[in-house]
Order: sequence, then C-alpha cells, then structure tokens
Amino acid sequence: MFDACARILVAILVLVAAQDWTWAAPCGDTTGARGTDVPCSCGDTVMTNTVLDNTDPVTSNICLGTGLTLSRSIELDGNGHTIVGAGKSGTWGIYLAGASNATVRNCTAENFQIGIRLSGVTNCNVENCVAKNNTTGQPNEGYGIEITQSSSGVRVSNSTVNNNGDEGIHISGTSGSGHHILNNFINNNALEGVYLLNSNGNRIFGNFIHAQNAAGVYIKNSDQNTIKTNTFSQNPIQLTDGSEKNIISNNTMIESKIKTEDTTNNTIKYNRFNKCRTPHLVTIKHPNGSESWIIGSEKEIRWSSEGGASCTRVKIELSTDAGTHWQVVKIKARDDGSFNWVVNANPTNQALMRITTKSNPLVVDVSDDVFTIEESSNGDGRQLDELF
Repeated sequence: MFDACARILVAILVLVAAQDWTWAAPCGDTTGARGTDVPCSCGDTVMTNTVLDNTDPVTSNICLGTGLTLSRSIELDGNGHTIVGAGKSGTWGIYLAGASNATVRNCTAENFQIGIRLSGVTNCNVENCVAKNNTTGQPNEGYGIEITQSSSGVRVSNSTVNNNGDEGIHISGTSGSGHHILNNFINNNALEGVYLLNSNGNRIFGNFIHAQNAAGVYIKNSDQNTIKTNTFSQNPIQLTDGSEKNIISNNTMIESKIKTEDTTNNTIKYNRFNKCRTPHLVTIKHPNGSESWIIGSEKEIRWSSEGGASCTRVKIELSTDAGTHWQVVKIKARDDGSFNWVVNANPTNQALMRITTKSNPLVVDVSDDVFTIEESSNGDGRQLDELF
C-alpha cells in the first residue's frame, strides 16, 4: 500500500513538472511568523507592504505563469526590478484582483500576455512602472496594462508603456470606469496607445503618445471621457461606435488628426495642430567628453538632428553629477544645431549635457563622457590663452 501511494505521489510530481505549474504561496515583507520576511517567487500572492530586492526569486527567474498577485490594500514597490514572463497566453506580470487602495510602483513587467492587469479593483494606483514587450507571439495579442471587470478609480501615472503586442493601455467595463491616465509615455505599441471600450468618465491628461500603428487614443462606445493636454505625435485620436459627450481639448497634435465616425455631441476644441516633422535622431557633438569649460565664458553647444525640420525645438539640460540630477540650460531652443551658453554652473569634473526633442521626449542624446567645469584662475571667465 505504501509503495502504491509513493508511486502515485511521484507521478503527480512528474505531472506538475511537465505542466510548468507553480504553487501559489503568500509572500512579502512581514508576512511570516512574527513579522518575518517571506521572499516572493513567481506565482505568489503578496500579503503585506513589500519592497522587492535581490533575495526575491521573482526578480531573477522567468515566470511560466503569472508573476505576482495583489488582492489586498497594500503597496508593492518593485525597487527598479523587472518581472519577466515566458510569453504565454493567460499570464499577467502583476495581477491586482479585487483589491482596493492598492499601489504598485517602480516595477517593470515584460513578456507576459498582459504586463499589469487590474480586475475588479477600486481606487488602485500604478506609479512609475514600465510595461513593455508584452506579447505571446500571436498577432495582435499583448497589453501593457489592462483595467477591466468593473474596476473604478484606477490611476496610472508617470509610467512607460511601450512595444506591446496589441494595445498599450486597455480600459473596458461599463459599471466601473472613472480612471485617470496621467503623465505617461505611451509609445510604439502594435495597435492603439489607449483603447477605451464601453468605458465612461475617464481622464486622460498630460501623456506623450507616439507612433502606435493604429491610433493614439481609440474611443469606442464610451461616453463622458476627457482627453486633455496630451501630446500626440504621429498618432490620431479616433471616436467611433456611438461615443458621446466626450471632451477633447488643449492637446498638441503633431502630424496627427482627430477622427470621428458614428458619434454625436462630442466637444472638440482648442487643440493645436502642428505639421512640423518630428526628428528621429539627435546627436550631441560638443561637449561630448573631456572638454574643460571655464565658468563665465561663452561656449557653443552643438548637435545634429535627423528627420526633423527648422520649426522643431529642443530642450538643453546640464548635469553636474554624471546624470543623477539635471538642470535646464534652455527650455526651448531652435533645432538648428547650435546654442551659445555663458557657462553658469558649480565647478565639477562630472558634467554631462543632454538634448531632448520637445515634440518627442524619446528622441534624446547625452554626452558620451563627462567634461569639466572649473573656475578661472584669472577671475574674469577667460582662460590664459585668451588673454594674449
């Protein structure tokens, strides 16, 4: 009898291994007995406020199923770590299921069917996260973030959603809604950047939405949404299938249009249309490493820009600590390859220059190496060879 039971147990274990099953377990900081830490592995449910670190196996293993699940009012801080999937259907990187007032921040979810999924949640937050490269390899399958199943009051902010196999952010469900999509970078997703399906009363503000293959924001059978103060680059806004009472205003439309089909009673006003081409590459020429600039002297900042036009603008910034912090040199300079600057910064040997295209913050370059900013020994901002 004992041998027969042992054989059955071995057979079950072999079957589990063959099916790539993962035992779900509670995990998190202060989850264990007397508040001890229980490391989080793929498939676990996070039970308490938790900051991921290198001791959590989920940060170093490939998850064959769902990465982590949250179902309580807790905070998960990814601490800059990435949760990676195996590109399988039916898998989510981070899954908020029925939670209220939960927060996920500083996490990256990659190579799942859905990077971050919120289902049946209330007043949950996704902050400073990255949802990228989520796809199963099947055509048009893979969301960066999905908000669904009567969820309400979700806030997605300051996050990057890019290169996903279908939509960047998918929002659906008539009995929930009222979500806020704020100040995100939504870029290069296979079809739509943000897709509203039967979803009402959402606020989409201050996002940069660039180069999806279908639409920047697609509004289908959805009412009373406000799309405002976003920048759309090479991406239209499209309203269709009876969407009503939506407000689309104060957006910057760069090589982009607003399209309507089978819709009525929408307000479209104060949008700025800009036909100026967006550069696809910017390269800093000077300073690019090893230069020495004297405080108070006038120096030329030089760069090249490809694919843009004379009407485009760039932002020029300086770091004095090798890129940890940045200060603005010129908020909006003409993209003509040159800007003269009177050096005004503290002495440092860790200076870097950064140039960003205003119409597309993803087109950016930084000096290849640090340069020096130093005080003049003569006190007048000129080097010795300038005095003779």
